[in-house]
Amino acid sequence: MKAINFLLAILLFLFFSCNNNQANLEAKEELLKANLELFIESFQNKNEVSQLKNIVEESFIRKTNGVLVASNLQELKANINILFSGFPDFELKSVKSYIKENDVFVYWTFSGTNTAEYAENPATGKKVEVSGFSHIHFNNEGKIYEEDVFYNELDLLQQLGFTLKPPIVE
Repeated sequence: MKAINFLLAILLFLFFSCNNNQANLEAKEELLKANLELFIESFQNKNEVSQLKNIVEESFIRKTNGVLVASNLQELKANINILFSGFPDFELKSVKSYIKENDVFVYWTFSGTNTAEYAENPATGKKVEVSGFSHIHFNNEGKIYEEDVFYNELDLLQQLGFTLKPPIVE
């Protein structure tokens, strides 16, 4: 009888532990979703930096197509301002996202009209729409510490009117 009570106690403990772990996972996922939403809607779409310190680590790292473009919060703000300057109607839409532990994978679409200088080139007045993918890394407190952004830069430049010249072969 003692053995059955002991097994029953273990099963109850495991049941409640699993339910508690499930609740913790769901709460963590909701926090990541909320911080991702703030990161996209408030910061990247509206350039509101007031909430940024609450959702992004000071030592934040952003890589675009494998190139380091920001290694702290100030550089992140400067990096996004390049887009806001060149595309004042800049809009980033999350098409689909997937959460796996502390990582969020986001397929997104960027659109905007190039009405000012962008990347040291004069405004073209052209509308662009480019799709891409971001891998966003969160720490255990739900703050973003790294983002890896991937998109077809050639597609963006071609939509702006740039062309490629074939190499001169001798």
